[in-house]
Amino acid sequence: MLEERKDCDFLYTNSITVGIDRKVKEASFHVDGDAFPALFMLDFWPGTNTWFYRRKVMETSFYRQEMFMSEDYLRLLEIAYKYHVCHLDEYLSYCRRDYEKPKVSWFRWWQSQLMAVNYFKDYKLYPKRYSQIRENLYFCAIEENHPAYLLKIAIEFKNFDFLRDYYLIYKRKLKAFIKTTNIFKSITHH
Repeated sequence: MLEERKDCDFLYTNSITVGIDRKVKEASFHVDGDAFPALFMLDFWPGTNTWFYRRKVMETSFYRQEMFMSEDYLRLLEIAYKYHVCHLDEYLSYCRRDYEKPKVSWFRWWQSQLMAVNYFKDYKLYPKRYSQIRENLYFCAIEENHPAYLLKIAIEFKNFDFLRDYYLIYKRKLKAFIKTTNIFKSITHH
């Protein structure tokens, strides 16, 4: 396909996932041309084991050490931003998933997504994607009981939105603490 279509710079295919006792065919989302919007919003993900690309793509896109969980995502965004993406609707890859994956902190995962999309702050869909990521970070900080993570992100990204989110969580916790302990009632009785 790369030989036939000179406009195609990056190609991905469908994949078969091999588990412990079964094989599952996973069709990829079909994008031909401008894949950047769908990738930016993470509407689909072409498996890295299916990527084929021209030399110029390899020479102009790089993995970044600082991207601890989204290095493939950032690289793919950069490729889709610059180059024509094609999908070959054939099953040409196997991906083995018969092992126990380590538990992932969803907060760290969303933090890495924020790092990746921050490279494209001028893109028209950035505000929408940023809001989605921020909301998920907020809920993860509550779920994982680590609101201080938001403070860390506020400092790291120099972003006061996360400082406000940190404040809101602690304000809510303080109100809940006051309600449950009846601290003001005990003060007034003394």
